[in-house]
Amino acid sequence: MRTKDGLPVQERIRHVVLRPTLSLEEAERKFKGRYLSRDDFDYCPTESVWGKFEDGTTAFIYLLNALPPYQHETTEWGLAKLKFNDVKNSRRSGLKKSKGGELVLGHVNFPFPRMAAHTAKQWEAYSHFMPLVQWLSATVQAWLPEYHAQQVSIAAEQMDYLPWLDWHGWDGPHKPSKKDVAFWKKGLRDNPKARATFPIFSAFQINKSTLFRSHADAKNEGGLACLTAFGKWAGGEFCLPRLRVAFPLQPGSILIADNNNEQHGNIGPLVGNRISVVAYLRSMKAKAKVKAAGAGR
Repeated sequence: MRTKDGLPVQERIRHVVLRPTLSLEEAERKFKGRYLSRDDFDYCPTESVWGKFEDGTTAFIYLLNALPPYQHETTEWGLAKLKFNDVKNSRRSGLKKSKGGELVLGHVNFPFPRMAAHTAKQWEAYSHFMPLVQWLSATVQAWLPEYHAQQVSIAAEQMDYLPWLDWHGWDGPHKPSKKDVAFWKKGLRDNPKARATFPIFSAFQINKSTLFRSHADAKNEGGLACLTAFGKWAGGEFCLPRLRVAFPLQPGSILIADNNNEQHGNIGPLVGNRISVVAYLRSMKAKAKVKAAGAGR
């Protein structure tokens, strides 16, 4: 993906129409809780591809070389500074008995809406994710402008839980003031350009050399998440078994996918050091399973 004025622009991409034979409920019964294998996919794209259902809604967009080198280098610096939690102690059922590390940065909604503990403790490293937040959001805006506008509206209603608004310098995070919130809301209301580039993500799930069992996230507002990966590794493809597709994510590639509704997991074995970053707009509700309304039309 080339850049123009610092923003992503669309390149030529292959379009595929998806006709899954299983419903979301059937796929959950078949795949949830087990490790996925190479028997669970038929297609592993080696080019940029846009997968849509027959009604025109987006299932995924896979983009090769979509992350500019300077974004990659800045994020890698932050990743190298992070201290990961051992997944042996994870509360996520999909990670139990796996190896590696995990970390949530941003805001969470359990047991109440609050900043994730490690966000404040590792603020200097987290601050280097700010350019990545902007870039991933701009990528969604470039390919799915209607969906991006939908997410901006949702994000604008929960500005207290957007950690990148907490950034006032290197001295650490602070709760956004009423003046900050008023400034952003006025900009979103009066400035179309501000709405077009508004970061729509509030949290990162960062996984270090882990293999996930199949699961659906169920806590993303709107449904779609944005994934990218860093390091040097082989294996660990990201699989959407109901759609019979697996993505060989490599440094520089970006995947936009409906992690909220689709079962997904990794294909083992995984060799080397692979750090995946999943950006999403966290629901501040107790429970949320919201489909991506009108995405990609």
